[in-house]
Amino acid sequence: MAKLHLITYGCQMNEYDSERVAGLLRERQYELTDDATAADVILLNTCAIREKAEEKVFSRLGELKRLKAARPELVIGVMGCMAQLQQETVLRRAPQVDLVFGSPAIARVGDLVERVRRERRPGHQYHRLLGIHQLHPLLLIPVMLPPHPRPGPPRRGSGHPAGCADFARTRARVPSGAACRGSSP
Repeated sequence: MAKLHLITYGCQMNEYDSERVAGLLRERQYELTDDATAADVILLNTCAIREKAEEKVFSRLGELKRLKAARPELVIGVMGCMAQLQQETVLRRAPQVDLVFGSPAIARVGDLVERVRRERRPGHQYHRLLGIHQLHPLLLIPVMLPPHPRPGPPRRGSGHPAGCADFARTRARVPSGAACRGSSP
């Protein structure tokens, strides 16, 4: 069984989106792991709203660069509103990233990850095979599936399925303790 490591930054909507991704990939026989070194796929769910979230993402991607060098077959993906808004920056600053997609493409995460794993050639990043301009349509697909929450009681405030991309488009900054619209404190 393939292993998935999810790293979530930002608001409660990103927590919800990460749970959806975990559920969708669980349906494709992925098992969650807390150990990045044991993962076959690592996805960073990003936020463009929270203070310092972007810096944390790039710092973490820098750490993952060593892991990717040791394990070229590892798939590293960046998702969420920051990824959607700064796709080209992510690809430029973190060439070890194989996949970048925004919140609207979450419903297709299984297809996207499998395509990366299937079509990638050793030593080449997926985005280099597709080309940046061919990735843009993946960011705009407004497909929504029912959520696939983690086991246990539902979290409060997870009723806004598209994350907080509406706030992200304005590039507003909120203090780290504030909640995004659509989520509860």
